[in-house]
Amino acid sequence: MVPVFQDDSLDTIENRIAIIIRSDGKSWKLSYELIKRVEKERLWVKAGHRSFTEWVRYMASHYAISELSIWKIRSAGDTYSRYERSARERCEDVQPLAECHLAIDTIISLSRMGQGDHEVTDSLISYAQEHQVSRKHILDAWAKTRKAIENTGSRAVRANGYGVYKKMPETISPLAILKETVHPEYTSDSISDQEILRIVHKYLGANVHRSILINALRDYTNLM
Repeated sequence: MVPVFQDDSLDTIENRIAIIIRSDGKSWKLSYELIKRVEKERLWVKAGHRSFTEWVRYMASHYAISELSIWKIRSAGDTYSRYERSARERCEDVQPLAECHLAIDTIISLSRMGQGDHEVTDSLISYAQEHQVSRKHILDAWAKTRKAIENTGSRAVRANGYGVYKKMPETISPLAILKETVHPEYTSDSISDQEILRIVHKYLGANVHRSILINALRDYTNLM
């Protein structure tokens, strides 16, 4: 956990956030902790703001920083924090947010690829970290995923990442697309991971725990 001093005034917190955002961006995890403190403790109320969103707009205007930067930091931090909690609940080893080496845009792209499905997003983040996938490969994979979704007639999430997510078509596996982008020789044999899971469920029954199927699927894809 990144240290956040409890006796900081809101002015001090705001100044620290602005300084970090204007820096090279490597300390975005600290700015996330500060932003979340303002949100969770409703510090914006004490400053006379009517909402957290109004406070964000004030920050952007008063400190001459990008409003989008604040929302992106919050979005990336929330996504990874949720992934971290889920991984710990599954008793999996996971890097804490403070040690996460994924960039903001990388996490947001992986979240968009998941289209609101937390299990899919978790698998993408896990794979990206384990295999140290480059930012370019992730951006390329997101572009391919978005095109695949649009080709089915569904709408991908809006460009800024804050729109309403649509249900991922069963014929599309973002993880398979990411693997194919990183390793062009990888092939999903023209059938998506989600479709394989559906077929296995059909023949083995709905009582089979999903984690068992996912582990079996991983073993299967590693042998391909």
